[in-house]
Amino acid sequence: KGLRENLARALGEAVRRQTATEIADALYSAGCEGDALPCVDRCISAAVAVRALDDADRHFCSRYTGREGGAEATRLAFQPILQEVVDRLMAAAAATTGGLAGGAAPKLVVLGGHDTVVAPVAAALGFYADCNWPSLASRIVFELWRSSPRDRSGAEGGVGEAPP
Repeated sequence: KGLRENLARALGEAVRRQTATEIADALYSAGCEGDALPCVDRCISAAVAVRALDDADRHFCSRYTGREGGAEATRLAFQPILQEVVDRLMAAAAATTGGLAGGAAPKLVVLGGHDTVVAPVAAALGFYADCNWPSLASRIVFELWRSSPRDRSGAEGGVGEAPP
């Protein structure tokens, strides 16, 4: 039987009106907290839960990386936050080389976001190709490295999703 039918039998007809991502969010929350899978009329099986999570992954993959405009729309939608990151990195680089008045730049900047921010930012940067939803406490780290005076081979930055 279909996924929605299995979910509706266990959780009631109201689940048919929920999006794939609303269902997945409830399942992820239960899993991360170590709680049992949701039960109303009956409990859903682990196999049905996995199917529901896979359905949500497909939904977001299409939305953020889809060939019918999803990838371009994601890049456009998240350009402002990415521009803010670039601007902060450039200001920090200018401060460390004396190019910024006063030479003061924050040592650490933290921008927080939910998984619904981490996934599309990763997609906009081109590393959400596996389309697996970010796990709890996922993050994207941007670092500005400075080469030492003895090593002028160049600076490198790191970008990627770190495991929780």
